[in-house]
Amino acid sequence: MDKEGQVSLFWQLITSIYFYRVDREGKKEMTHLLKYWTTMRSQDFLDLKQKLGV
Repeated sequence: MDKEGQVSLFWQLITSIYFYRVDREGKKEMTHLLKYWTTMRSQDFLDLKQKLGV
């Protein structure tokens, strides 16, 4: 494999790891939200909104 192919493979790997991590964290957030939404306070929702950047 030439240098260009190695760089491309490297970036594909980095991108895959990043999106796996983002997806995994998103699943944790949604699981927590579904489990505790009835007991969450308004500040909890505001904190979640700020964390998600919306």
